[in-house]
Amino acid sequence: MTAGQQLRGSVALVTGGGRGLGRVIALALAEAGAAVGLLGRSADDLAETVRLVEAAGGIAAAACADLGDSPPCQ
Repeated sequence: MTAGQQLRGSVALVTGGGRGLGRVIALALAEAGAAVGLLGRSADDLAETVRLVEAAGGIAAAACADLGDSPPCQ
């Protein structure tokens, strides 16, 4: 089994997936074959991560959410 197939058929949820380490993790999971669900506070950042995952041949969906006490999603 190649690295691109290890997680085929799996779904991964990444909080903070819009940027930084969350984005890197989301891309790595997608490269390993997982469909990726993304949560984050910035709709623009999430949309960019979805674009990057899809450009690499992966599947991604995003939702704006805040798991803490910060201001509402932007």
